[in-house]
Amino acid sequence: MGRLHLNHSGSGGNTEESGNEKGSADMTKRNPLAVLFLPLITFGIYGLIWYVQTKEEMKDQGAEISSVWMLIIPIANLIWLWQYAKGVEKITNGAKTSGSTFCLLAFLGCIGMAVIQSAFNQLPQGQ
Repeated sequence: MGRLHLNHSGSGGNTEESGNEKGSADMTKRNPLAVLFLPLITFGIYGLIWYVQTKEEMKDQGAEISSVWMLIIPIANLIWLWQYAKGVEKITNGAKTSGSTFCLLAFLGCIGMAVIQSAFNQLPQGQ
């Protein structure tokens, strides 16, 4: 069943439909500047939404990432962030390593999110 995604790329409509089967879904293209500034404007709410959406998109492509609820539990959030970083490495075919992704997200927050989103945007569609 297709999912509805917000389209932050500025390329027209507000939504796009993703009807791909499991294992063949693409990463949604989002504007990295939106990913950088929206968490600041929304006091972190958009950051959580971004993590949930990108986690689901990566899981559709075969990444193994636990429930996003771990993100709000102290110590468990570091384990979740490492799983997420390993998923990024898998989806980007090693262009972003899990170590660098973990450091970007853990120490730079929304700046790291914007860098990772930029990497997602560079992925070929229909991979």
